[in-house]
Amino acid sequence: MLALATLVALAALVVLAPRVGLTKGLPLDHIIAATVATGLMCLVFAALAFAAGAATGNRSIAVSVASSAPLAGFVVEGLGAQSSC
Repeated sequence: MLALATLVALAALVVLAPRVGLTKGLPLDHIIAATVATGLMCLVFAALAFAAGAATGNRSIAVSVASSAPLAGFVVEGLGAQSSC
C-alpha cells in the first residue's frame, strides 16, 4: 500500500513538476530520489509504530510513538542547523 502511494506521488511529480516550474535548476532524478526517500522514511516510522504496538499491546502508545518520532527528528534537525561546531 505504501509502495503504491509512493509510486502515485512519483508519477504525479514526474508529470506535473515540469509544467509548474518545479524542475528549474533541479534535475528530475533528484525529484525521483527525494520521493523514494520519503516513501522509505514513512516505512521506517510505520515499522516503529508496529514495534511499539507489538511491545506494549496498546494502540494509543503505538500512535503516539510513531507521531512523536518525526517531531523529535524535526526538532533535532532544527537545533543541529544552529550548531556552530
